[in-house]
Amino acid sequence: MDDSDFLERLRQLTGQPDVWEGFSMDNIAEISHDEDDTAEPDYDSDASQDLILNTRHLVSTAKPAEARNYKLSKARAFAADSPEKPKTVENLMSVKWNETGLKLGELSPPGKTFVPWRLVKEYPTMFVGKKNSVRAEPFFTVSALHDKGRVWDLFYSHYPPGTDQRPVLFVPTYQFEHLLDVVNASLGTQLTIPPGKNELRFKMIFGAGNTPRPRFLGRSSDEKSYKALTSGIPEPDKEDDWEKATQAGKDEFLDLLSLANKGTMKQKNSEKNREKRIDNHKAWGRSVKRAQRYLGIRQRNSSTTGSTSGAQLPLDLSCPPPFAPENSVLFLCIDIEAYEFNHRIVSEVGIATLDAATIGTIAPGEGSSLGSEGWYRHIHCKHLRIKEALWVHNRAHVQGCPGNFDFGKSELIGRDQIAPLIQAIIQREVDGKRRAIVLVFHDTASDVKFLLEEGYRILEEENVIDVLDTKEMDQYMTRSHNPRKLELVLGSLGISYRYLHNAGNDAMYTMRSMVSLALKQRQTSLYRAAKETVKKPASGHVPYAEFKRKELEEGWSSGGEESDGGVPSPMEDNRPKPQPAW
Repeated sequence: MDDSDFLERLRQLTGQPDVWEGFSMDNIAEISHDEDDTAEPDYDSDASQDLILNTRHLVSTAKPAEARNYKLSKARAFAADSPEKPKTVENLMSVKWNETGLKLGELSPPGKTFVPWRLVKEYPTMFVGKKNSVRAEPFFTVSALHDKGRVWDLFYSHYPPGTDQRPVLFVPTYQFEHLLDVVNASLGTQLTIPPGKNELRFKMIFGAGNTPRPRFLGRSSDEKSYKALTSGIPEPDKEDDWEKATQAGKDEFLDLLSLANKGTMKQKNSEKNREKRIDNHKAWGRSVKRAQRYLGIRQRNSSTTGSTSGAQLPLDLSCPPPFAPENSVLFLCIDIEAYEFNHRIVSEVGIATLDAATIGTIAPGEGSSLGSEGWYRHIHCKHLRIKEALWVHNRAHVQGCPGNFDFGKSELIGRDQIAPLIQAIIQREVDGKRRAIVLVFHDTASDVKFLLEEGYRILEEENVIDVLDTKEMDQYMTRSHNPRKLELVLGSLGISYRYLHNAGNDAMYTMRSMVSLALKQRQTSLYRAAKETVKKPASGHVPYAEFKRKELEEGWSSGGEESDGGVPSPMEDNRPKPQPAW
């Protein structure tokens, strides 16, 4: 496109052809390439200044020769409504910015466009889709942003007096645009400044209503100089006289700084999800500690000292638990199998119980790698098959085995007997009193939902004092964000198994995994409290150094040995009671 076509295209794009009368490529270049960065643009019309600056900054003031050519090539491509010629990373990285000519604390030129430095660093997570975000993130670390001699002209703005806010850092928009071109050339992507409302955040112009423009901090050429500059931002300049600023100017200035610090909805949701994950991790850890108290391998903290006196290191698994099992609870595990193509059709129910009053005088045992065979023998199990669904045999998604119950004889009941049978176990009285019940599941929500569809709100039973989920206990033990199937949990604990997806077998193995997870975590935490590394007993072990890193970054902490898990509550449990599907 020649110069005349270029200018004609500009007239059409702006819809203000009269403004461009009398201009040529020569005098545009003269306006755009003044070698004195502090000089005022050489034109008379304010309207033409706004036009030049706002038409995607086709002409930018005070640029060195390399930057001038770079911007003009983008302007031509934009005006021609055609893509730019491909640029190699090498060619793009050869672009150098002349010195600004500014000293520390001097005001930036009028009309200069800025992007907040925070948005530069967080661009991939805030404005790039998930697919390309992971690929782009390595280019936006402080170290990578200075890679291969890349420099950044840093500017800063203070909030008005009386505002308790840290100063905000900015860099020229054209330097950020150039970075996007480098990333695009490297990855074959098409990253751009986002359109719409977010575009203003990358093209900020200050100085309206006598408000101060950003002041020059310095040129950052590497991570070391960046840290030195950003740690020494000057105090507000006395020349920034806010009394002379108009109210409209102050409002606009504060709006710009607010936009500079504002996160996207995506970022807000991400932070909310992170907070929720941290809360979940802590809740899982507290539930493990409560399980240990119910089993008698952890003592409830003293109300006066907060200590857990009497802890052994390690637990002697050949002896009964060191403490009286708290509340003498009855552990009740429920597992429900349903037809894989219609989950409303319940085909099997497994029920396993473990009486803490019984195991309080029995050693966990040394019969397995985790020393819990002694307690396994006291788990009692039922397998109930539903008359109306005897035809169900899952094969497509899981390999069902309804006829392979390994811990007794299967019983046949009607579907309408499921809820009353479970309710009878929970409400059974001993010496005129109901037992304290601790429910055990592997994925609480799904099994509770099935019971709700049978009209039974099991979590509302008054003597159900707690709910333990082996899926969550395992996630806490392994510091994992991803839940694992029961068979993987059993494998990591060294528990032999067969014929899973039989509801009776699953209930038995879930109860066994609860016992072993509580024991394993107790031994591990006792060693860690003594600042020792646990010898790897199974594949789920996390080294101490990695454990501490994850604990700090991801909230994997339940208070250490000074915490006993507290008391369960609806907020603590983090599992709102599901509502019936109907």
